[in-house]
Amino acid sequence: MSGQADYGSGDAPPAGTSGIGGDASGGGAAVIDLELRAIPANGTIGLEWKRVPGALGYRVYWSTEEPLELATADVLETEEPGVVHRGLVNGMTYRYVVRVVGAEGDGPLSTEITATPRGEWVLEQLGTGDFVDILTGERVPRVPIEKRVHVMLLPEGYLASDLATFHGEVHDVADPENDVDRWLAEVFTIEPYSLFREAFVVWYLPRASSARVGEGATAFGIGVSNGAVTNVRSAAGPLFAVIDGMGSDAFPFPPGSPVENHVAAFLVLDATRNPARAGYSGVTTQLPNPNAPGQRMPAAFAQGHAHEFTHAFAGLRDEYLEDDITVTTTAETSNVVSTNACNALPWAHLLAGAGIHDVPELVGAFGRPERGYHSELLCLMNGTHENGKYWCGNAEADLSLRSWGRMCNFCREMTAYRVLEATGILPRETGFEQWKSEYRRAFYDRFGFKVPTPTPQRVLCPGEESRPIYEPCAE
Repeated sequence: MSGQADYGSGDAPPAGTSGIGGDASGGGAAVIDLELRAIPANGTIGLEWKRVPGALGYRVYWSTEEPLELATADVLETEEPGVVHRGLVNGMTYRYVVRVVGAEGDGPLSTEITATPRGEWVLEQLGTGDFVDILTGERVPRVPIEKRVHVMLLPEGYLASDLATFHGEVHDVADPENDVDRWLAEVFTIEPYSLFREAFVVWYLPRASSARVGEGATAFGIGVSNGAVTNVRSAAGPLFAVIDGMGSDAFPFPPGSPVENHVAAFLVLDATRNPARAGYSGVTTQLPNPNAPGQRMPAAFAQGHAHEFTHAFAGLRDEYLEDDITVTTTAETSNVVSTNACNALPWAHLLAGAGIHDVPELVGAFGRPERGYHSELLCLMNGTHENGKYWCGNAEADLSLRSWGRMCNFCREMTAYRVLEATGILPRETGFEQWKSEYRRAFYDRFGFKVPTPTPQRVLCPGEESRPIYEPCAE
């Protein structure tokens, strides 16, 4: 079976005609080529089209009847040039027309297309590929869907009766009621993911396990011990079997080798929570394809979702100060390095007075030689109790130092760079040099340097009042 999504346009009418049934509001309406495309999936169809300058929104007319009549068709409203149509019946043909809505009211119509939902993978979020160009502030030319970042959400330990907890009929990221929506809400409210949402296409696989984790055979063979997931490498075989683009569970856009723009995220049901939902302490790794060891998939397991996903997608490290971590190198794209020398830090450009900002006692070199240094005290990539033990000098201190809703500025910058690299805007071989010379300053000019409150950032140790912590780099 072909692994490429079917962009079938059905029997498109000739240019200049509507191809739809006439009615009082639509008869004789101008027709333009919006390059309307459909991405059929399990119970869903993604629709995308060209962004029209000056448009206030778009109205998607749809029907299962032929011909499609504007007067009787159902309508989806959207401000973006793309939408996911949900709750559909696999095997049924759906017909679509898009109308541009401008300041003066209804505008022209697109030509009509048809699509038929199918398969096992559900399309959850369709980033339209035309995110903001850091250099110009306009939009980049639309990245083809096969080159956007594909995120695959997979359920582990969900029985058939639990799948509504993984993702139910209601989709509401603003007020999430299921684990997939909670994942989206956690990840895409954090910069830079919120800035480049159009770069990401998110899918989920509603596959039940025959047992919950720790109680028998599960869909991907993951275990759990002392509140943390284990045996994650057992997921490699089942994972690559469902993303190879073949069979009834064919993934519409299978990854290449090497994997460049795909990330897997496993949501593991914790039935001990009340109510049961995705949980357990997370981990991230690279899963090798058993049939092609050179193909390795970055994979995040369990929670916290944004922290583990950022490991997998951006390659950023834990900013932990724990005993089993040793840092011996300093790489330009790493958020944890072995030196605290000011001129050797990958984030030297973010030191106060270096040209980006003048905020004192925020960016420095926090850590210790054998465990590595990071740029700001608090960050999404921080540890929890490990860093508490260090800063408080108390082996029992269990502090939550992780900033769940905010990356430090350097992690935020490196993740934005990875978006451009993954989507091909920047080449993998020379892209970081181009980032430094052309994009780095433009990124902060356009999106700002983010200053938390208060500064210096503070730590609250047990039995003490909160105190500011700042560790400068070494001149």
